[in-house]
Amino acid sequence: MANIPAALGRLALPARQARAHSSPRPGSPAAKRYLEAFAQIYRDFADQILAAPAEQALDAMPAPVPGIEDGLRGMRFIAAAVASSQLGATWVPVG
Repeated sequence: MANIPAALGRLALPARQARAHSSPRPGSPAAKRYLEAFAQIYRDFADQILAAPAEQALDAMPAPVPGIEDGLRGMRFIAAAVASSQLGATWVPVG
């Protein structure tokens, strides 16, 4: 804000404060759940990495992380959604 005149900076202050108060911060419940969800994904991934050298069955893990096939299936879904939109929201087979 160094290039903005002080008077304009003061006029914009209430809008900036409103945006700051509405954004999720680590103290807000939504941000906390978001961070906890990612922590769980990383924990599950680490469990799978640690299970591999011990030759434990990965399918016995409580919550497996998505694999390559899951990612490819998601990409096919996105491609079908884009094609559907380009065709006027018609049904497009996924795959």
